[in-house]
Amino acid sequence: MKDPSTESHTTSGVQTPGEQHHAVAGGNEPTDNTDEEKARAGRIGGWYLAWAGIAVCLGIIAGLALAFWTDVPDYKLAAGASAFALIYILAQAIERINELLILALDKGKKENFAEESKRKALKTIKDGQVGGTDAETQAGAEATLTKSRKELRILTMATAFGLSFALLAYLEMGLLKLVTEGDHPPLPLDWVISAAVFAGGTAALHDLTSKVQKSKEKDEAAA
Repeated sequence: MKDPSTESHTTSGVQTPGEQHHAVAGGNEPTDNTDEEKARAGRIGGWYLAWAGIAVCLGIIAGLALAFWTDVPDYKLAAGASAFALIYILAQAIERINELLILALDKGKKENFAEESKRKALKTIKDGQVGGTDAETQAGAEATLTKSRKELRILTMATAFGLSFALLAYLEMGLLKLVTEGDHPPLPLDWVISAAVFAGGTAALHDLTSKVQKSKEKDEAAA
């Protein structure tokens, strides 16, 4: 037979001092997951990372296939034209393709696409500058803006790398080959390095090619 005093503690709903202390301590534990939510919100979307990996891999595979299984195009530069001009034209073409890609994905209404998120974040930040939003909303918009810009950068750089590697391999052209004499670095290595430069955009490439071209002209004049 059960002891009535023992049964009263378990069925009456009255807590012992130890149980009360445990309940109070548990109730005071922080439940704020703000830091975790911020970290999650700042993570790059898996879709963009997957796109980057596929674009780079496809570009390398296509480039190597074109290089080893097709003949090099028999082209000659026009009089007065520089090989760097051809490089710059290719870079401009790739940049325009990237712009069309962003436009197509944006108009295709892909859910939570980075360009749309960036646009909304900029609007929220602009509203906040005139007192239309609170500080917490502003901070969230700034975090979204940073994340969106990173995602667009990953998408465009990976696409540019893949396209430029394939084109350079097809033409068997590379930046290192253009600026070195004698024994050149292995062409596949040249294509990787050159494609990485292309991925940085036309502004950086233009600065680089301009400096190299001026240096060559200076050396020729001195000779």
